[in-house]
Amino acid sequence: MNSLGRSRALGTPQVGASTHRHLSEETRKKISLANKGRHLSEAERKKLSERMKGRHPSEETRKKISLANKGRKVSVETRQKESKREKGRKLSEATRKKISATLKARAKTHKPRKGYHLSQATKAKISKALRKRRQR
Repeated sequence: MNSLGRSRALGTPQVGASTHRHLSEETRKKISLANKGRHLSEAERKKLSERMKGRHPSEETRKKISLANKGRKVSVETRQKESKREKGRKLSEATRKKISATLKARAKTHKPRKGYHLSQATKAKISKALRKRRQR
């Protein structure tokens, strides 16, 4: 901890320090530089984790995050990593039952598109997309 009552790891106020102080751009840059390349110890990470537990973002914050992510494209490489990570993942019996119950409830309220006719052009597009997917 430094003389400002701040943790050098994060540049965040400690308990009892003034939390409503606005920092100048210059000061923020200094703090940023001081923290570059610094790794948190296991104890610091645990403390941070505990401090953040139970917090929930406000509706306004959630909207901001949503807007920031709209239209965001995930790279093919990232999608492949996620796919690899999830393959072979075993779900517990309790989780599988929850998923099953949710899907059964959704099936009762979901209105399938029975009797909905697709044009020949749309059918061709779907067929082409499925053939392409099977080739991968």
